[in-house]
Amino acid sequence: MNRPWVTLFSQTGSEIYNISKKINRVPDVIITNKPKDKFLEIKPELFDEYGDRFVWLSKKPTVEEYIEAIPLGSFVTLHGWLRIIPPEICEAYEIYNLHPAPLKMYPHLKGKDPQIRIWQENLEYTGNTIHKCTAELDAGEILVQNLVPLGEWKFDGLNEIFKITHEAATELWCGFLQNRV
Repeated sequence: MNRPWVTLFSQTGSEIYNISKKINRVPDVIITNKPKDKFLEIKPELFDEYGDRFVWLSKKPTVEEYIEAIPLGSFVTLHGWLRIIPPEICEAYEIYNLHPAPLKMYPHLKGKDPQIRIWQENLEYTGNTIHKCTAELDAGEILVQNLVPLGEWKFDGLNEIFKITHEAATELWCGFLQNRV
């Protein structure tokens, strides 16, 4: 039997839903810190299909909450988890994060809102990086990355960069997860 696949999100959960459909595998545990009533307003289909797998944490989870929610030995992926994982949790679990920027090419895009900085700096590429989570923000070992040349796209603004990056993120996750979960 495979080890448990645990996902965490703070936003809509749509990435988890899309990835699950594409790879034909549902996470064993879906953890969110989004209030249940707010989540049900924006993504009821995710809850309708996978509601028995949900764990609701506080807005700013404690180390104890993480330990209680994540089974030992789990393979953990972050999908818009808007919290810094405590160092003790990074060390105790195998956790992977997707950062919405090609960090090998643009290491200065670590941290918050890289797509906005891609737009502001008029950079040539967008893309994504999947890295191992460590105590240092966006500094873990880079495992896979994709690049999307922005010159090939006709777009009107920042929202298009978000859309292009998100679509590429789903594809990168699918490839990464295919033989791991």
